[in-house]
Amino acid sequence: PKARRLGAVGLSGALRAELATRTIEPHDDLVEVSRWEVEQPCFVDFPEVSMELQEVLGDEARVFYACGTDHASRCGLERCGIGRSI
Repeated sequence: PKARRLGAVGLSGALRAELATRTIEPHDDLVEVSRWEVEQPCFVDFPEVSMELQEVLGDEARVFYACGTDHASRCGLERCGIGRSI
């Protein structure tokens, strides 16, 4: 619904997670995709997602959150240097 309103193609959470999984090399020791967010029964915003995953990982890794530019803009992440395109 939101994507349609914005005139964009909307991808389900399950499809986005699958695309992310297929983007990384099999058995990659550096990058892993978590499906925790898309498996939640309702919307969970990035702070809770990041904190949940960081708690699971502890000091073993640092969490990076990838989101769409619309979400980054709405949350003001671009103003603080987060959400820049690579």
